[in-house]
Amino acid sequence: MADLKAKVVLKAKGQEAFIPLKQMMVSLKWTAAVDLDLMAFYKAKDGRIGGIFSSRYAGGTMGNLNSFPFIQLSEDAGVGAKGGQNEEILRVTKLDDIAELYICTINFTDAVQKRNIAFNTYDAHVMVMDDKGESVAVPLDSSQPGTVAIIAKIDNSGFMGAKLINENRIVDMATFQSTIPAANTLNLSSKSPEEIKADNHLFELKKKATLAVKNAGLEGQKAVISMALDISGSMQDTFKKGVVQRVCERLLALGTRFNDKGSVDIFLFGEKHYEVGVLKEANFYGFVDREIIPRYPLEYETNYAGVMERIVNKYFPGAMKKGGGFLGLGSGVTVRRQERYTGLPGLVLFITDGDNFDQRQTQNVITEASKLPIFWQFVGIGSYSFPFLEKLDNMGGRFIDNANFFQVNDIDRISDEELYKRLLEEFPGWLKLAKQKELY
Repeated sequence: MADLKAKVVLKAKGQEAFIPLKQMMVSLKWTAAVDLDLMAFYKAKDGRIGGIFSSRYAGGTMGNLNSFPFIQLSEDAGVGAKGGQNEEILRVTKLDDIAELYICTINFTDAVQKRNIAFNTYDAHVMVMDDKGESVAVPLDSSQPGTVAIIAKIDNSGFMGAKLINENRIVDMATFQSTIPAANTLNLSSKSPEEIKADNHLFELKKKATLAVKNAGLEGQKAVISMALDISGSMQDTFKKGVVQRVCERLLALGTRFNDKGSVDIFLFGEKHYEVGVLKEANFYGFVDREIIPRYPLEYETNYAGVMERIVNKYFPGAMKKGGGFLGLGSGVTVRRQERYTGLPGLVLFITDGDNFDQRQTQNVITEASKLPIFWQFVGIGSYSFPFLEKLDNMGGRFIDNANFFQVNDIDRISDEELYKRLLEEFPGWLKLAKQKELY
């Protein structure tokens, strides 16, 4: 049972108790295996209205303790429907300007599916505690089915001071949004709070990417962006810990700055090579767990050349032919230089945690691909050395320098700004030279 140790418990609907106007904490506690979200909606004495609810929801704001409305929600507990002692907290530092404050909750999953539920099965209550430890509680015990629970109301409109009132009104979303101040700011899309949080994060990443593109002098530059990801066995922890998903999100934000589709083509390489599909804003959430991990088991070897040929052949069909060989040794590929390619230049973001087994073939591909308008940005992740990629970065014999390499021990710890800066370090110079050489 949810721990209810309040000095005063308002058990009956409509029952009320006076509370202090100074600092207070409003907590929602429950024990059922559901993920409830605490929310507050207010009407100020000057007529202003607003809502305080998780920023994981579209339009959500956590509030502010240092300026109006002087109300702030603690971070969404995100309990993920786990039973036990669950709690979300709302803090109030000043109530003087507020006439009405409604304390509410919803179960996101049920609300999105417009499913009426019985909140009294959640073993939940709201507790209001002042800075001296005095507390008043309101159990959430209405048996009325509905979508939103309006648990309590703080009424500060009278001359005698603020009072807490047991509301226990369970209503549907339409009634809630038409009767509670600013409740229409709560946007219940079909996306979960976690998806909305991811959308908000991507939005912030795109702002950083836009600035990085501007600083690199690439505003207005169009390009086809692709990403090649290592799926060798040593990448297991990197996938498992969500690092690859976070890398995809960061690079997607950069990719959206270069093409109208706002997308990045995803390729994989290990012993073999694959084209996964398109990463875009509409499908980025959970992309790695959904599209890569279940479909492409990790492989024992790391080979670069095959996926590089696959990428070239996708964007420049027929340009790269088998045969010839590198320095006359064995089979290889050749590119016959054409006048000028009419498509967009390409930028390949190549992510790996180790050197490869097919170094001679890779040298052949990168040399021949230097005749094409495609730039290879290699990124080594982890603490192992990358002597081959360092050599490739400075290799001679190419039509133009078409590759760059840098290493990051922990890609999660490098700032977004620094990552974007390094990814775009040599791309502008290559674009200029490729243009001069009439590659595009």
